[in-house]
Amino acid sequence: MKKIILSCLLLSTALQLVLNIEIFSQNPDLPPSGNFDLTRWKITLPDQTERQEQELSDGFESENEFYTDPVTGAMVFRCPNDGETGGSTYPRSELREMLRAGNTAISTTGVGLNNWVFSSSSQAVQDASGAVDGIMTATVAVDHVSTTGETSKIGRVIIGQIHASSDEPCRLYYRKLPGNSKGSIYIAHEPVTGDEQWYEMIGSRSSSASDPADGIALGEKFGYKIKVVGNTLTVSIMRAGKPDVHQIVDMSTSGYEDDWMYFKAGNYNQNNSGDEGDYAQVSFFDLDVTHETYNAPYEIPRFQPFLAGSKLQAPTSTTAATTEEIINGYSSDRFYVAEDDKIAFNQSGASMRTELRHETNWVLSEGDRSLHGRLKFVEQTCDQVTVVQIHDDANAGDGPNKPLLRIYRHLTKPPESHLWAAIKTDDGGENTTHIDLGLAPPDYFDWDVHVEDGNLIIAIDGEEKANEEVAFWTFPSYWKTGVYLQNDGEATVYFDELEEGSGGEVVSIEDDLSKDISIYPNPTDSFITIDIVNHQLLDGTLTLSDATGKVLKEFNDINKEMKLQLPEKRGLYFIIIKKEEFTKTFKVIRR
Repeated sequence: MKKIILSCLLLSTALQLVLNIEIFSQNPDLPPSGNFDLTRWKITLPDQTERQEQELSDGFESENEFYTDPVTGAMVFRCPNDGETGGSTYPRSELREMLRAGNTAISTTGVGLNNWVFSSSSQAVQDASGAVDGIMTATVAVDHVSTTGETSKIGRVIIGQIHASSDEPCRLYYRKLPGNSKGSIYIAHEPVTGDEQWYEMIGSRSSSASDPADGIALGEKFGYKIKVVGNTLTVSIMRAGKPDVHQIVDMSTSGYEDDWMYFKAGNYNQNNSGDEGDYAQVSFFDLDVTHETYNAPYEIPRFQPFLAGSKLQAPTSTTAATTEEIINGYSSDRFYVAEDDKIAFNQSGASMRTELRHETNWVLSEGDRSLHGRLKFVEQTCDQVTVVQIHDDANAGDGPNKPLLRIYRHLTKPPESHLWAAIKTDDGGENTTHIDLGLAPPDYFDWDVHVEDGNLIIAIDGEEKANEEVAFWTFPSYWKTGVYLQNDGEATVYFDELEEGSGGEVVSIEDDLSKDISIYPNPTDSFITIDIVNHQLLDGTLTLSDATGKVLKEFNDINKEMKLQLPEKRGLYFIIIKKEEFTKTFKVIRR
């Protein structure tokens, strides 16, 4: 694995003295580098002058071009229409990624330590580069766009890019027309080998577009992610309370193998016409860049705690990989890395499996237990596939060698394509109750299994779906998870999260106010933002704990918007928000 992580998050000088965890707002009295780590960026200003990494990170700012918002503390990029264009057609106030971090002995151009390449490049090129593949995430608000000038140029601004040696694999546009109340989002992909390609994500890029019903207003915060792995470009738009919007571009014929790349972020004003004084302005609240590739499931940090205690069974209960082999990088066509940082389980045939067997046995009477996961059904041709189990270890006790619990998806059992829980109702394992957990979501969903005070509780996406008394089950048992086919066919499941823990309270949907709470970005490299819309939850308490339930920090009198820095250790953490009778537990991943 080759990895570079660049975190451009809020690092107030005074708050760097606080150990491990702190909540704070951006400081409007500091320059941009006081709130953001800019050590691996340079900036190009509207007059085409540049400020290199050292000067930028030493506190550089420019009035009306690049500065800290005096109210929000955001990093503001402002660019007039009549700025200098230099080698470009349009002016900019924009950051350019510089992996060299001020080391002027490293060339800024070409394949080398200042730039990165796609993993579709030759191994020699990958080895010579500063990083391989990349992800850029940001939280932004477009405050103002141009309103005058040529019709085809009005209201356009680029807020994020991947730039190659000559062309641009990705340009992310925001555009709002003067007669509309909301703006559109679209991207451009520029193959070396052919014509430019356009992809509309929200609304239309047309110069005569109607007001997009699901558009983004000026000043409205939203998140974006630009991700490249090999020849796959994925752009995502994230908004609180709305489903994410994704666009995937296949770049396998675009000609970028062995080319060199860098990210750009800020304000690339796409209007060089119009009245004097017309401009575009963009505010950044978060900015992260990560370069990492994983070749085996154990290389993904957030899965390591669970994998370090597990073996893999496939295609029957035979051990396919020991714990040591998993730790040493075991991967196969049945157990592998998917979507950059997910674990894929695949199997075919009746009564065949690819499952992790956690090798720690436990009994219910020893105390509460819980297992959390997040998964997506990618493919299923068999009628029934099991993804989670609690199984007794007949070799360690006198149990019936049967599962206390199976969570499975059934395609044909009415109601079709639902999740089910099969729970034993006696200590001989002879009788089973099957509980409908609801329609299996089409995308990733959270599941939690809690064993508390002799009760087995199952929650899907935070909503309790089952609660059964199982105190009769006194046998040593263990967790299993993956894919276990109950009849002939094939199944593939991707896991995004998998972690043991002490659990947290699950609130019913009737009492759940969590729709008024947004936590992002998640996963994160360092910091998260917590937005609380419902004023009823303000002045409550917020607790951060690790996966074992150990409380790391507690805050009283929580505010509407907060920043929380997670500990350095990667893995799963729990944020618990409480206000009177309301309690909600959120899972957060530190990458």
